Amino acid sequence: MATQPISKPRGEYTVGWICALPKEQVAAISMLDEQHSDLHFSKPPNDANNYTLGSIHQHNVVITCLPLKCYGTNQAARAAAEMFSTFPSIRVVLMVGIGAGIPPKVQLGDVVISTEWVQWDFGKAKDGGFEPIDKRYYPPTELSTAMAKLQVDHDSRGRTMIPDYLKDLESKSPHLKQQYTSIGNPKNAKIHYGLIASGNQVVKYEILRDGINRRFEDNILCIEMEAAGLVGVPAVVIRGICDYADTNKNDDWQEYAAAVAAACAKELLGCIHQSVPREIQICREEFEEATTEIARLRHVLTEDHDRKVLNWITPIDDSPQHNDILNIRQPGTGEWLLNSPEYLTWLNTNKQILFCPGIPGAGKTILASVIIDDLLDRYCYNQTVGIAYIYLNYKNNANLRIDDLLLNILKQLARTRISLPKCIEELYTRYNSSRPSRTEIIKALHKILAEYSRAFLVVDAIDEYGEHPEFLEKIFGLHDRQNLNILATSRPIINIRRRFEEKETYRELQIKASDDDVKAYLEGQILRWGTNAVKLNRQEIKDQITERVQGMFLLANLYFKTIKSATSRKEIRKILEGFGSDGGASNSAYNSTYKDILNRIRQYDDKNLVDRTLQVLLWVTCTTRRLTKEELQHAIAVELDELVFDPDNISTVDDLISPCLGLVIVDEQSNVVRLIHYTAQEYFEVNRRIWFPDSDGDIAKVCIAYLCSDIFKTGPCSSLEVLAERTQSVVLYKYAFDNWGYHVQKAFSDDEFCRKIGGRPEANFLARRVEITELMLRLLLHNDLRLGRLQMGAYFRRGSRPQSIGPRRWLATTFFRRREVYRTSGAHFAAYCGSTLAMEAVLERGLGIERLDNRGRTPLIVAAEEGRDDVVRFLIEREANINAKDWDGSTALMSAASKNRMGIFRLLINAGADLEIKNDTGQTALLTAVSGTRFEFVRALIDQGADRKVRDNRGRGLLATLVDRYSLWDKEDARFLVESFLGWEDQQNYRDIIVASAKYGFEDIIESLIGKGLNLGSSDGVGVLLAALTYGRRRVVVELLLKNGAGFDGFEEATHDCRGWGTLLKEAVIKGMEVVIKSLVEKGAKVDDFLLFEEAGKSEKEETMMLLLDLGLNPISICEGDSNTALHVAAKYGYQNVVRRLIMEAGTIGIDIDAKDGWLRTPLHIAVIFNHPAIVGFLIENGANTEVRDEWDVRPISDAVQGRNKALVELLVRAGADIISPDGSGETPLQIATERRHKGIVKFLTEEIERQLSRLQA
Repeated sequence: MATQPISKPRGEYTVGWICALPKEQVAAISMLDEQHSDLHFSKPPNDANNYTLGSIHQHNVVITCLPLKCYGTNQAARAAAEMFSTFPSIRVVLMVGIGAGIPPKVQLGDVVISTEWVQWDFGKAKDGGFEPIDKRYYPPTELSTAMAKLQVDHDSRGRTMIPDYLKDLESKSPHLKQQYTSIGNPKNAKIHYGLIASGNQVVKYEILRDGINRRFEDNILCIEMEAAGLVGVPAVVIRGICDYADTNKNDDWQEYAAAVAAACAKELLGCIHQSVPREIQICREEFEEATTEIARLRHVLTEDHDRKVLNWITPIDDSPQHNDILNIRQPGTGEWLLNSPEYLTWLNTNKQILFCPGIPGAGKTILASVIIDDLLDRYCYNQTVGIAYIYLNYKNNANLRIDDLLLNILKQLARTRISLPKCIEELYTRYNSSRPSRTEIIKALHKILAEYSRAFLVVDAIDEYGEHPEFLEKIFGLHDRQNLNILATSRPIINIRRRFEEKETYRELQIKASDDDVKAYLEGQILRWGTNAVKLNRQEIKDQITERVQGMFLLANLYFKTIKSATSRKEIRKILEGFGSDGGASNSAYNSTYKDILNRIRQYDDKNLVDRTLQVLLWVTCTTRRLTKEELQHAIAVELDELVFDPDNISTVDDLISPCLGLVIVDEQSNVVRLIHYTAQEYFEVNRRIWFPDSDGDIAKVCIAYLCSDIFKTGPCSSLEVLAERTQSVVLYKYAFDNWGYHVQKAFSDDEFCRKIGGRPEANFLARRVEITELMLRLLLHNDLRLGRLQMGAYFRRGSRPQSIGPRRWLATTFFRRREVYRTSGAHFAAYCGSTLAMEAVLERGLGIERLDNRGRTPLIVAAEEGRDDVVRFLIEREANINAKDWDGSTALMSAASKNRMGIFRLLINAGADLEIKNDTGQTALLTAVSGTRFEFVRALIDQGADRKVRDNRGRGLLATLVDRYSLWDKEDARFLVESFLGWEDQQNYRDIIVASAKYGFEDIIESLIGKGLNLGSSDGVGVLLAALTYGRRRVVVELLLKNGAGFDGFEEATHDCRGWGTLLKEAVIKGMEVVIKSLVEKGAKVDDFLLFEEAGKSEKEETMMLLLDLGLNPISICEGDSNTALHVAAKYGYQNVVRRLIMEAGTIGIDIDAKDGWLRTPLHIAVIFNHPAIVGFLIENGANTEVRDEWDVRPISDAVQGRNKALVELLVRAGADIISPDGSGETPLQIATERRHKGIVKFLTEEIERQLSRLQA
């Protein structure tokens, strides 16, 4: 009969054991000598932990594991707090599992035990930056004593108990052998004692790992993610090493590392007396205060600097919209999607793409919010998983560039990190006064995605974005190189589906509202909003609406809004019958529904209410962008027959939108007014002329009347304060200023239609034209009105000011002096706003067509810059000078090229614009297009016969200009142009071009030039190689040049400098270019400068250091006043192989192991100061003197104590270092340790002194 597990009272458990991963818990449970029953065990309701109970040696142990896929210090702190709550008797906590080692100090399969630990990514915002708080935590003295005993046992036995415990694991659980014990040899596992770095970020790059290590003076042995959560807890952290926190990070060693760490923890528990845990006092107040402080400081990190940087990336924030959409969801709906095989495969498999098409109104956006919410809920505590989402919208998309969407994704991925990623800080530092290029944005996205173990991107309504082909190309590019899962919803459009089908991991899931979801939604709405009659008949309502909407949530919503106020069964049935029973096409259903709603609005008894409601719908549906609540209020309040805007005429938003019967809603988070769905917008676009016959004319008149308000009659404001006050009082100004010309132009773009409006078509059309023209002339010809509006326009566009001028100074010089703007005429204003009708009106009033503004621009140049095709065409027809220059010498053609206005560009070329006019820098339109990376413009100009051999004032032609801007060009376009330009470039110019290409690292241009016959074996090759080596940072360019014949023959002749070899050699050493170093030495360069060896050490080029020694480098410095040796350098930077070689060859090369530098420090001093234990041990083994003193009479043992490095102190003491004698300061090592408050070292030295005194007394 099997023995029943014993059960113990919870008060007998004194040791807690916390794991982060299930595989760690498996290893932990396998170490139990006995497992206890938990049948009678109950937990407090607020304890989320699951526990395994048992005993190890004489200790009763509680084992728990963090939630699946939840890592980090917060989770560890939570687990510890709940464990203490459930088991108040626990006094010792072991955090046991896997970690990343710092090579070469620690190897795979080794174990690191914490003598102290620190959170490396913790700090606070200060002075616009981030200040790390490197607070360290230590085990209590009782546990430090146990660690000392463990070390003594190992030294005495010459082995650990880890192999024995792993054999026990194999015998108890044979099925674990393959995973947990086969990859490594436990006899080779070394135990290290020292500093562990803990943080919430996965470290998987050498540069980040080494940066953390350097920040803590190279004392870090291991990096992990939970220890820093054990604040104020009597704990020991034990980590088995499974990787090196670099790009080779994988899971191969994880189970074995978990097993050796668990075995080591078991052995440590054997060194702790049974009574010790009960004697340890846990400072609960400190634990609670520290936890609270962590939460507070982490909150601070999201403020100030972080918020400033995130808002700089983009002010766009989709989270309010996400919350609004999610709040609409009826609880319980959408579960079918979360449980579908397609979604679960996408969720649980890397690099998946899921395309979710659905008909309009199927609930795609709601279900997208359900998916986003599921991801956020699953991974909210997991710092290794990135989540980003975008809600694309039919109306907002008009103003969204692809860069805006990419920046939105970048912001979301950045803001969930504990601290801002380095790539974001670098981007902000570089571009904080401007905007990064798309290339830089994509680079940053790649970098930040690489910091996550995996990432998810959800894009709703991709079909509603006009530039979706290019946007998909960019996000698919991210998917191809990063571990990114993409999910997108869309209407079922074949071209979009085909784009997704091209991807290897493509899957598709049709989106539709299930009948159960529709019924659940209707049930909730009826119970909440329905009349008693509706509630009593809700089953019939649900059944009929569900049948008729055919899975379209939006129709269900609209139908319910129509029926919710019915007060009798007869009325309900009449409304239901009115919905129709055939279902019909979705568009017909929507059209019918929207038409019914609008007809109900028209049937209001109050004509003023009808007019005002239709005006609201006009301004919500027919404007070029969404309006804010305040803008809508001002637009409706404008009175065309009044010259003064009257604030008393403003209505409340609720009064304006309530009569719209649910068609219009306010997005409270973004403060904009919008239609309920894009299908409503589609309906109004199709039926616009029916409901709003003169929509653009009506909006134009309101805009112009608003701009003609008396508030502008005083002209420009005299101060910034007055201007700010004016800005706040005219909230519709920006929309009116930016769009009045567009609406005027649109209103008269179809004259034939306009003439058919009303009962007397011709009279109505002419009257309307006269009315708008008179308003425009008042706007354009009244000087004070015009200049006041110009000032406001400049204020709203101040982001374009020169960055070197402060905002107040720029405002003062540009806005507040009339002479800065007085030349800007009504014709320029009309050109800016894009209205040919306005332009015609002002020209008829005598304004000159060639009049210059304050920048020397004619109206034609202004129209070209602003992209006003119609105005440009109108002015060309009026014989405006198409070759006129502004004060920078630029023409309208150059402006069109630089501003990417292809339509205007072709208009000007067809009108005969001169292609060869040069501006003040000597650039023609062709050079301007090349400099501006405008590929289509370059091709168009070349096709038109533009001069291909043109040179600017600096003598640069097409190819040189292209090289200067090469990094900004699309690579395919640039390669095409390089091949074309090379055929037109004189070969004598090749040298300057290839030198620039070598400097910037453009190897493809170099290859093209070589292909054209450039001889790199000549003196030209020397200059190119020098540029690549001196300025370049890419080894591949140097290797390409050397491969194609470049060398250093004739170096002196090429550079007229026989002293330059050393400089070149230094550059090659710093960059670790061994091939170049050998070539330079062959040409006569000398490796007699000891500083070369120092530079190689600084640059982490160990192979280069070896090469320099092979080439005969003198290992002893010959600088005056400096007796530094190569051994000092290798010891300083931790190069064990170099140290070993130098010591082995000491007799041959004349180097002394105890040589002293300028401060009388030996290599042993240096290795101790820079914390390289392996080198310290090697030097001692080879006879290094542990008692030598430096210039300040300090010995290596004192340096080790000063550095709080207990492992080094123990190593030196075992080697015989004197710990009793004082240094020059008069202090002994024990006194120094006491001052430094290092309890572990104090305890060790005290015990060692007692042992030495006992031996002396004996």
